[in-house]
Amino acid sequence: MRFKFFFIIIAVHAVLITILFFKSGIRIDGEAQKYISAAKLISEQSDFSGLSRHSFYSSYILLLAFLFKVGLEFNGIIIFQLLLNLLCAYFVFALLIRLTMRIQIGYYGSLFFLLCLPIQQWVLALYTESFFICLLVIFSFLLTGKQTATKVIVLTIIGLLLAFCRPIGIFIAIGGFFVGTQLVSKKCNLLTSLALFFSLLQFF
Repeated sequence: MRFKFFFIIIAVHAVLITILFFKSGIRIDGEAQKYISAAKLISEQSDFSGLSRHSFYSSYILLLAFLFKVGLEFNGIIIFQLLLNLLCAYFVFALLIRLTMRIQIGYYGSLFFLLCLPIQQWVLALYTESFFICLLVIFSFLLTGKQTATKVIVLTIIGLLLAFCRPIGIFIAIGGFFVGTQLVSKKCNLLTSLALFFSLLQFF
């Protein structure tokens, strides 16, 4: 049942992405130009000067630089973002099950994520939004459950990537680590902590 459902929503998602692609193509205009230029400087000339001008977007610029360095161009980067987007949908599924203990909510949540037009349109753009959303979902998932040393290390790395993906990221990371410390110290339960975390987001 689970694999059949995922196959169906991935197929529907593929149709949506195909429609968006033929409608608007790959977006490399506007804000994307500064990320691409800075990433090209790093990958081609080992020149990191662009990071100082766009420091709050540096994690996405470094990702682009790495992908350019290994030989991917715009089409390859979009495929990478699509795969990351599907991974993110799984984390939406797992997070909702962990919070509600109901697998149906996990199914519907992942379906809504993959069919949400305002989210999915960014997958086909070299903008920070798609990467940022994926980091935020994975970060939220890692805040839940039992905290181990390995999990804290991974959470810290993703928190740093989140902090320097978009300007709002640093506030989200700080709020997330605050919630994490509350969970570890058991001063509040999981649902209360996540409610506090997402309430903090409303101020930014």
